Amino acid sequence: MDFIIKLPDGKKVAVSEEVYRAYKRPQWREEYHEEKEKARHIPYDKLIESDYQLKKHRFTLSVSAEELARDVIALEKLRYALEELTADERELVEELYFKQNSEREYEKSTGVPRKTVAYRREKILAKLRKLMDNK
Repeated sequence: MDFIIKLPDGKKVAVSEEVYRAYKRPQWREEYHEEKEKARHIPYDKLIESDYQLKKHRFTLSVSAEELARDVIALEKLRYALEELTADERELVEELYFKQNSEREYEKSTGVPRKTVAYRREKILAKLRKLMDNK
């Protein structure tokens, strides 16, 4: 059975399964990592939708006043900690967490290598944790 590969110039070429898999493997790997990266970050609106779905199916999420107060305090600490970041650090946080871009997407848009982005992200998260603990 022949497999078809579409070349960058638009031509279609019939190839064996082995060649097809070798040709497609980098693309599949990148798609896999992008999906995996996106799965790590659940957007707020998706959480709201999931809460809605739970209520729709007669499940309710009960939150105590204590838990709610703890969350409000943590969010307030986070807000102050975010203000302490440099402009570059805030940009990275915004792209990865608020705009839900993956590290690979950020790499493509800025030219900063993905490993550098991951390293910076970890440093920023550690800085945020420290800032939040001190507030």
